[in-house]
Amino acid sequence: MSRKWTAEEDALIQEYAAKGLSYSLLAKRLGVTRSTICGRAFRIGVVSAKPGERQRNGGKAGGGIAREVVRLRNDGLSYDEIIELTGARYQTAVSACYRARKRAA
Repeated sequence: MSRKWTAEEDALIQEYAAKGLSYSLLAKRLGVTRSTICGRAFRIGVVSAKPGERQRNGGKAGGGIAREVVRLRNDGLSYDEIIELTGARYQTAVSACYRARKRAA
């Protein structure tokens, strides 16, 4: 089945790629699969496919969101900004940052 992409969705893909954000988060936000986002990113020239190179989430399902939250918090974003950008729940964002601070101590 072919999907009609809007200019706004293409812009979001480009924005997420430029900021180094997870395609899984964007897929969740748009209600599609990560593979759909990856395929579209390739077709609009945001990423190029090189043999043997794949994005990984660290080997844990959902682990990318926690890492993303911590990275964004370290970049100075507020919890509200992180929640809006990632779609994570407030408690997920706070817990991820708490665990990261505890590990660093």
